[in-house]
Amino acid sequence: MKAVYFHPLFDEQKCSYRFSYCLSEAMKHQKFVLERPDYRGTGDSSQPFCDVTLQTLRQDMDSLISKGADVLIGLRFGASLVFDYVSRIQPKCNRVILVEPVFDGHQYIEYLLRKQRLKDRLSKLPDNFYQEETYINLGGYKTRRRFMDQVRSFKLDVEEETHFKGYHVLLLLTRIRLSAVEKNLISKLKQYNQIDVTHISFPDIWERIPIIDYLPLIKPVIGWCHER
Repeated sequence: MKAVYFHPLFDEQKCSYRFSYCLSEAMKHQKFVLERPDYRGTGDSSQPFCDVTLQTLRQDMDSLISKGADVLIGLRFGASLVFDYVSRIQPKCNRVILVEPVFDGHQYIEYLLRKQRLKDRLSKLPDNFYQEETYINLGGYKTRRRFMDQVRSFKLDVEEETHFKGYHVLLLLTRIRLSAVEKNLISKLKQYNQIDVTHISFPDIWERIPIIDYLPLIKPVIGWCHER
């Protein structure tokens, strides 16, 4: 079985990288293959991050998934990208794992901007540090404002004409309390798909690098892959 894992963006990718490594090793012990590609401009990939847009991310995903995958896994905005991909293009694989996806892009960007402003102040940098007409510093990345606007308008939703139908979905959440919007989305997903919603009390591994055993978060993923 081959799975493809899609990282979060910005600082969240750096903080959660250890989780993806531990997940890869755990899957290897089960004779599964986990690919962990880097988005362009991050990790070992080529091209600068300042050129990234929602379209380039979609193109990269198209290229990767077209080579074959049995399961698509995403964490945070990586999970949102997986959701977006399946909603637009019905891939051959019918198994999807969404780990704490970003439901509302506007809230997500505003949250990242608040964090960036706090970091700049702690570093005694001016409020307008590295802000240009076209780009802004976000999570240590030279980020195109157009890309930020695209993410702002990003919302997880299921329309009647969506391709997101007939899938086996594991929605893995580290929170118990959900908003009305999130509950509504889960209800819509259940109309068209076989969905398992699993809640696990676990630290926000995309916020910091915790000294913790990742196994409680990894076990549901491995177990779900075995069941399917």
